[in-house]
Amino acid sequence: MKKLKTAILGGTFNPPHIAHINIAKYVYSQLSYQRIIFIPSYISPHKEPINNISIEDRYNMTTLAIKDYSQFSIEDYEINKKSVSYTINTIEHIYKTYEDIEDRLTLIIGSDLIADFDKWHKAKDIADKVDIIAISRTNADKIEDINIEKYKMKLLYIDYMNISSTIIRKKIYSNDDVAKNMLDKKVYDYIKKHNLYNQN
Repeated sequence: MKKLKTAILGGTFNPPHIAHINIAKYVYSQLSYQRIIFIPSYISPHKEPINNISIEDRYNMTTLAIKDYSQFSIEDYEINKKSVSYTINTIEHIYKTYEDIEDRLTLIIGSDLIADFDKWHKAKDIADKVDIIAISRTNADKIEDINIEKYKMKLLYIDYMNISSTIIRKKIYSNDDVAKNMLDKKVYDYIKKHNLYNQN
């Protein structure tokens, strides 16, 4: 069985946008990973409750966002659990399900999660089981946090658009077409077709 260097990227993906894709592309191409698994959460313990967008819509949008990249896949474990998603449980599931993982799994997180990482459920166990890559923008201030060393995180500064799902939702709500530039066309078309994030 061929072993694949694998990383996981979790999130609410509400909606998934081009920064998510560009981060995954960077890790894949520049760090020689062979598979990036996107994992939409059911309920994230690190995010505010999701608005009225259905789980199915978030899953479908994520599937569309990665459709053109054979090295990217989607995992529905957290969605199927239908409960709060703890990263340690997801990691254990991935190891059991994907027997072709080369060496250690890698967890990709945003740099905004570094400071509170020690508050995560079983944070030490997470760091013991996976490598952690924390992503920040190249033009952001240099990050210095005790958790980087404590949990042996690799901090990467990547040039990508300063966008977020929150910004996109607000722009779609206000009928600002700029949102179109922040999304894969298939995702944008899906949002319009299903009348998501609007004022109705």
